[in-house]
Amino acid sequence: MKRIYFVFLFLLVLSMGAKVQGQGNVVGSGPQPDFMALGIYIEDGLVPMESRTIMETKLQQIATANGISDLGNLSRFILVPKISVIGKEVLSTAPIQVVLSLEVTLCIGDAQTSHMYATKSFLVKGVGRNINKSYIAALKTISPKNAGVINFITQGKQK
Repeated sequence: MKRIYFVFLFLLVLSMGAKVQGQGNVVGSGPQPDFMALGIYIEDGLVPMESRTIMETKLQQIATANGISDLGNLSRFILVPKISVIGKEVLSTAPIQVVLSLEVTLCIGDAQTSHMYATKSFLVKGVGRNINKSYIAALKTISPKNAGVINFITQGKQK
């Protein structure tokens, strides 16, 4: 009987300890961390498939350079790009070159409440032998160390 009582008491203490340790993960209970994890979300069809990997890599570099990267697919806070083609010009040189001007807008938002915390727009240009290579060249010019991008991430973290 003493053994059963001891085992029961041991399990009770063990379960209480697990409950106390898990309370920090519940929203609204315990101290909140002073950082946020930022996931990446890219709409299908936003960029050609050949340049999608480049876009994902650049966004991950931006998040990682500022210490808030999250590789999971279930992040509450997300970094979302919007891309608009500003200009497209086909040069009649040999070989034919395509010049592409893009406006890239980055948004930090809350995926649960659809609230947007910060946005940053900038122009990029790319030149390639076709439209896909032009996209790739333009997206490669996005720098995670750009002062405007760093200020954008800082502004998003503060809100």
